[in-house]
Amino acid sequence: MDITARKELEEAIEYSEKRYRTVLDEIGDAYFEVDLKGTFTFVNDQMTQHLQYSKEELLGMNYKTFTAEEDIKNVYEAYNQVYLTGEPRLSIGHSFIRKDRTRGVSDVSVSPLKNAKGEIIGFRGISRDITASKRLEEELRVRARLLDSVTDSIFVHDFEGNFVYVNEMACRIHGYSREEFMKMKLRQVIAPDRVSRLDSDFQDMLEKGQVIFESAHLRKDGSIMPVEVHGRTIESGGRKLILTVVRDITERKRLEKEREALLQEMRKINQKLEEANKGLQDFVYIASHDLREPLRKISSFGTLLQDSLKGKLSDDQQENLEFMIDGTRRMQDMIDALLTYSRLTTKARPLEWVDLNKVIEDLKKLELATLLDETRGIIRVLEPLPSVQADLSQMHQLFQNLIGNGLKFHKKEMPPEIIIRAYNVENNMIRIEVEDNGIGIDDKYHSQLFTMFKRQD
Repeated sequence: MDITARKELEEAIEYSEKRYRTVLDEIGDAYFEVDLKGTFTFVNDQMTQHLQYSKEELLGMNYKTFTAEEDIKNVYEAYNQVYLTGEPRLSIGHSFIRKDRTRGVSDVSVSPLKNAKGEIIGFRGISRDITASKRLEEELRVRARLLDSVTDSIFVHDFEGNFVYVNEMACRIHGYSREEFMKMKLRQVIAPDRVSRLDSDFQDMLEKGQVIFESAHLRKDGSIMPVEVHGRTIESGGRKLILTVVRDITERKRLEKEREALLQEMRKINQKLEEANKGLQDFVYIASHDLREPLRKISSFGTLLQDSLKGKLSDDQQENLEFMIDGTRRMQDMIDALLTYSRLTTKARPLEWVDLNKVIEDLKKLELATLLDETRGIIRVLEPLPSVQADLSQMHQLFQNLIGNGLKFHKKEMPPEIIIRAYNVENNMIRIEVEDNGIGIDDKYHSQLFTMFKRQD
């Protein structure tokens, strides 16, 4: 019998089968065929990579060997449905176990495998490893849960203003559900007077990548909410989107408004105090100046009277006259001190560099010279004093008063000694200490140290 034609047909079928198997090896997904018991009868190269077994190892093994135990029942029911209906079953998701015992996730599509008579003799399927995408999906779910737990509104939208994602806080604060947000545009949650700036805000984000600005949002109930917006561009799925964090600053704005009102009130009060202070200073200066003349006359005529009546008055009368003249002089000293104090605040000079060493030397030679001789006092400057920016006359007066007090109020059995030292402190400031070995000040008078014209008797 001539079997040439049959041989040619067999060769053609074999060639077609090889081409079919080659094509299956070259496709990107894992391909397999199993019999009705679930035993592998064919696998392509991708299936071996998928499960990390060789083809020889896989052929003859059952699908249950690689399927996670918790998913075996669902996979069996899916295959049984294909067998009963004869229809393919798509997207059968299940966990699988590789040869190295690591786990992955597959997305499997199964269709019936039939013989020449149309009878189902097994199943063919395509399996895609979606482990990475499932991991990413889980990470996104975790991130979404985290985003839902933050106290600020978070939006993800495109440059057309279409929402891609909103967190739970955005829904709660603005009054819309997620479903409502997905049908809206960003313009619908921007206060009407701010909508015109939206395009320029988008442009800033596009150019700078990140922006921060204040705006106002419109809630579902129509109320306006001042907000601080942090926006930045992100890439997702090949699309350029905008991630926006929106913070409700209603409370901050209320506090700022209250603070500004308080500051304004304080400015008004300070202005009134300055005006009252100036009036008081002017009054002190004028009153003190006007009082000097009659006191000068009393003192002058008292001295003349004392000279003209010298030797003619009794001791009591002489003492009373001296009390009057001394009281007048003390009153003059007090008025002079009052005038000096007034000038400190009304006629202070611009600051200049003052050499404190020269100030001390001038005082020793002039104003304090007599007092130093009388008391046998000593002024010790432990190290050269720095130059400072100050009013020369005020610094002169300050050291004269401090050193003078140390010389006056000294212990009777001990000559006064004044020690002066200076230290550098923070903020480019100078600390100056004037120390004496005098009688000191009783604790009960400490509260009066800086009261005007108060002194310890």
